Amino acid sequence: MPGIVKSIDSFAGLKRRLAISVFLLNLLVFSIAGLSLFHSRNDYEKMTAVSTQNIASILDHHIKGEINSIDIALIAVKYEAEAQIVRGGIDKEALNRYMIRQRTFLPALQGLWMTDSRGDIIYGAGPVTPGVVVNIVDRDYFIFERDNSKGDLFIAKPVLGRLSKKWVLNIARRVNNPDGSFAGTVFGNLSLDHFINIFSAVDVGKKGSISLRDGELALVARYPELEDTVGTKTVSKHFSTLFNAGSHVATYKAIAGIDNTERLITYRKITGYPLEVVVALATEEYLAEWRKESLTQLCLVTLFTIVTVLFSRMLLSKWIQGKRVDAELRKAKEDLELRIEERTADLNQANEQLKNELIERSRAEEKLRNSEELYHSLIETSQDLIWQCDAEGRFTYLNLAVEQVFGYELDEMLGKRFTDFQSADNAANAIMEFNRLMLGEQIDSHESTYIGKSGNKIILELKAIFRSDQNGEIVGASGTAYDITLRKQAEKALQRSEDQYRTTLHTLLDGFWIVDMQGRFIDVNAAYCKITGYTHNEILAMSIQDVEALENKADIVHRIQSINLNGTQRFESQHRCKDGHIVDVEICSSSLPNNAMICSSLRDITELKRTEKKLLESNRNFNEARELAEEANTAKSQFLATMSHEIRTPMNGVIGMIELLQHTELTPEQHEYAESAKSSGIELVNLLNDILDLSKIEAGKIDLELSDFKLQPIITDTIKLMSLQAREKGVMLSFSIDSEVPTTLKGDATRLRQILTNLVGNAIKFTHKGTVTLNIEKNNEKEHSVTLRFLVCDTGIGIATNKLEHIFEPFTQADSSTTRKYGGTGLGLAICKKLALLMGGDIGVQSTEGKGSTFWFTAVMEKQKEARAGQRSCLVSEERTASPLAKKSTANGIRILLTEDDPRALIIIPKLLKNYGYLVDVTCDGKEALQALENNDYALVLMDCMMPVMNGYEVTAVIRDPDSAVRRHDIPVIALTGNAMKQDRDRCIAAGMDDHLPKPLILVDLLEKLDTWLKG
Repeated sequence: MPGIVKSIDSFAGLKRRLAISVFLLNLLVFSIAGLSLFHSRNDYEKMTAVSTQNIASILDHHIKGEINSIDIALIAVKYEAEAQIVRGGIDKEALNRYMIRQRTFLPALQGLWMTDSRGDIIYGAGPVTPGVVVNIVDRDYFIFERDNSKGDLFIAKPVLGRLSKKWVLNIARRVNNPDGSFAGTVFGNLSLDHFINIFSAVDVGKKGSISLRDGELALVARYPELEDTVGTKTVSKHFSTLFNAGSHVATYKAIAGIDNTERLITYRKITGYPLEVVVALATEEYLAEWRKESLTQLCLVTLFTIVTVLFSRMLLSKWIQGKRVDAELRKAKEDLELRIEERTADLNQANEQLKNELIERSRAEEKLRNSEELYHSLIETSQDLIWQCDAEGRFTYLNLAVEQVFGYELDEMLGKRFTDFQSADNAANAIMEFNRLMLGEQIDSHESTYIGKSGNKIILELKAIFRSDQNGEIVGASGTAYDITLRKQAEKALQRSEDQYRTTLHTLLDGFWIVDMQGRFIDVNAAYCKITGYTHNEILAMSIQDVEALENKADIVHRIQSINLNGTQRFESQHRCKDGHIVDVEICSSSLPNNAMICSSLRDITELKRTEKKLLESNRNFNEARELAEEANTAKSQFLATMSHEIRTPMNGVIGMIELLQHTELTPEQHEYAESAKSSGIELVNLLNDILDLSKIEAGKIDLELSDFKLQPIITDTIKLMSLQAREKGVMLSFSIDSEVPTTLKGDATRLRQILTNLVGNAIKFTHKGTVTLNIEKNNEKEHSVTLRFLVCDTGIGIATNKLEHIFEPFTQADSSTTRKYGGTGLGLAICKKLALLMGGDIGVQSTEGKGSTFWFTAVMEKQKEARAGQRSCLVSEERTASPLAKKSTANGIRILLTEDDPRALIIIPKLLKNYGYLVDVTCDGKEALQALENNDYALVLMDCMMPVMNGYEVTAVIRDPDSAVRRHDIPVIALTGNAMKQDRDRCIAAGMDDHLPKPLILVDLLEKLDTWLKG
C-alpha cells in the first residue's frame, strides 16, 4: 500500500510540474511573438510615415515648380503690357499673340487673361464667348491687385471659372500704368483637374488620399475626388492645431469623420506659397501585410502549443510505462527530454530568424515596388526636363517635359547627340562641360542654349552627374534641366527697364532724388545738381536736412514719416544752394512699395512765386474793377426797370385811347391810322420787353421755371398764334413732330414758346411766298432727360454767308436795310441764343441767299416720371378760342373794381370793358378800394401795385386777412403794374394776388384774364 500511495503522489506531482512547465513555455513563446509583432507594426508605421513624407516632399517640389513657371509667364505678360502702354497703348492683337505663346509652354493653364482697370477681361489666351465681356471686379485676386500697389503674386481661392465653367485656381499679378497707377490684372486659370491627374499617378491605395489646401485650409483639390468639397474647410482638430502652430511638416494619425477610417497623414506647407499638400494612407491598407505576417506567427505559435501539449501527454504515458523500467531507462528519458528542449530552442530560434528574413524581404520588395512606381509617375509628370545620355552624348532617355519644351516627338530626339539641337557656338561650350562629366566631375549648375523644332531659342539650366557601370567605368550621364527662357527674357526686360530709368532720370528737366528713411541721398539727377550747384558726389554725401532751408529740422523727419504713411505728398519748400542763396521749390514725393526709400521730383518755382505775387496784385486790381462793373450793371438794370415802369404807364394811356378810338365810328382811312398807331405802340412795348430780357440774361438774373408740360399743345398754340400773320402774307405754315420725340416733358414752356415764336415770326417776316415749316426731332435720349432739336425752315430771302457769324449778336441784322423794310431791332435772335444756352442746348443757322434759311436750336428737357391724368401740362391752353375782339362778350353786368392812380387808366379801362358787358367801379388809392370792398359786392379786383396812401400789396394783405371787414376774402385780385419782370410777378403772387398783367394793358390779354377768373 505505501508503495502504491507513493507512486500515485509521485505521478500527481510529476503531472503538475509538467503542466506548469508547458504553460510557462507557451507563455514565453506567446510573449516573444507578441513583442515581435509589436515591433514589426511600429516598423511598418515608421516606414509608411517616411513614405508619406517623401511623397509630400516630391509633390511640394513639383507644385512649387509649376507655380514658378506660371509666375514667370505672368511677369513676362505684365512687362510686355506695361511696355506697350509706355509706347502709346496696348496693341490688343500683339498682346493676345504674346499671351498665346506664353500659354503654349504651360499646359496646366486653361487660360491666360488680362483685364483693364474696371475688371473687364479684354485680352487673353483661352476659351471666350464671342461678344460677351466678362467682368471679374468682384474676384478676390482682382481686388487684391487693384488695392495693393506692390503687385505681389496672389493665389486666389478656388472658383468656378466664368469662362471655362470648371473649377480653377487663379494666380494673378498687377499691371501698372507708367505713373504707377492701376492699369489691370494679368491672371491665369490653373485647372484643378491638373492637380487631380498628378495625384492620381501616386499609389495611395483604395482608401488613401492626396489633397491640396489653401492658406485658410479650404480644400483646393483631392484625389480621389468627392462631390461638392472644393472650398470646404472641414479638417480634424489635430490638423487645425498643427496649422495654427505654424508647423511646416507634421505626421499624425486621425480618424476621418466621412468614413470613420483611420489614416496616417503627413501635412506639408508648399515652400513660398499659401498652399499645403496632405498625403493620407489608410491604416488598414498599409498594415495589411503586417496582419498576414501576424496571422502566420499566430498559427506557428498555436501549432507549437499543440505539439508541446501532445508531447507532454506522451511524456506522461511514457512515465507510467517507465515505472516498470529500471533506472537506466529513466536516465535515457531524462537525456531525451534534455535533447528535446535543446531542439525546441533551436527550432524557435530558426523560426524567429526565418520570420525576420521574410519580413525584411517583403518590406524591401514593397518599398522597391512603390519607389519604382512613384519614381516613374513623378518623372513622367514633372515639369523639369529629365534626361540620360551615353558616353558619346546620345540621348537614351527623355521625359515628356522635354517634348513640350522642344516641340519634337521623343522618338525624334532619342539616339541623337545633344549638340544636334544647338548652334555651333553653344555646342562647343556644352561639349567642354560634357567632357568634364566624363572625367568624373559633377556639374551643379550650368546654363546652355538650345534650338527648338520651330527654331525658337531655349535657355536651360542643367544639373548633371556621370553614370558608372558595375566596374566603376563612366558610361554616360543623367540629370535635370529647367527651362529658364522666360526668366532670362524677364531679366533682360528688367535690365532694359533699369537702363531706361537711368537714362530718363538724368535727362529730366526737373530735379529728382531718392533718399532713405533717414533722409540720406541715395541717387540724384543732373538737373538737381544744376539747381543747387553741388556735384553728384557732394550731394550723395549729404542728406535732406543739409539742403532744406527749414529752421526746424524735426519738421523734415515728420514729413518723411508722413510720406511713408500716406504714400504720396506734394508740398512747397525752400532749398539752400551751394553758394548760400535760397530757391523756392515745389516737391512731389512718393514712398516706394517696399517703404524703404522715398523718391521725389523737384521744380524750381522761384520765378513762378514772383509771378504769382504779381498776379495776386493784378487780381486785386481786377476784383476792384469787377466790383465797380457789377455796381454799374446793377445800376443799369435798376435804371432799365425804372424806365420800363415809367414808359409803360403813359403807353398804357396811348394804347388804351387808341383801342377806345377803334370802338367808335371811323372811316376806313381813320381805322387804318388808328391800327398803325396801335401797332407802333405794341412794337415799342415789345422793344421794352426784349431790352429787359436781354438785360436780365446778361446780368445772370433770369432763371428757368421747371414745370410739367405737354409738347404738342405748345407747338399747336404757337402755330395758331402765327397762322394769321402767315395767311395775310400768303405763306403756308406747318409743323411736324417725329414719332420718337417724348411729348410729356418738364422744363420752361414759356421760354421755349418765346424762342419758337421769335424764330417762326422771323421766318414768316422774311418770306414773301412759299412755306415755313417747324420740325421737332430727338437728338439723343438718356434715362431721365432728352435733347430735342427744333428746325424752322423757310423759303425766304436768305442770309449772306459773311453775315452768318454775326446774326446772333445783339442789335445785328443781316442787312441794315431790313430794319427799314421789315422792322425789328435785332434783339430777338440774341435772346433766343442766350435762352437756348440756358436750356443746355445751342443754336445755329444754315442759309443760302435768295433761297431760304434753316434756323435750329437744341434744348435739354427732363422726362416726366409718369403721365398725370387730368392735370394740365402747362399754363397754355391746348386749343385757343377765337379772339375776344372778334365777338362781343355777354358779361351780363358783372361788377368789378378798378383801383388805379393813373387818371387816364381810370377813364380808358371802364369805357373799354363797358363795350363787353362789364360794370367797372373805380377808386384812386388803396384806402378807397378797401372802403368799396367793405360796402359792395364785386366779382374781381384790378389792382395797381404802386398807389398813394396804401399800395396794392398792402391792400391785398388786408383783403386776405379773415379778420378784416371786406365782404369777400377770396375775391380774385389781378395786379396791374408797369414792372414786367418775373420777380415782379412773383412778388405779386407772394403778396396774395391771383394773377399779373404788365402795362400797357392789351385789351385782348385783359379780356382773357377776366374770362379765366370769372367764367373759367
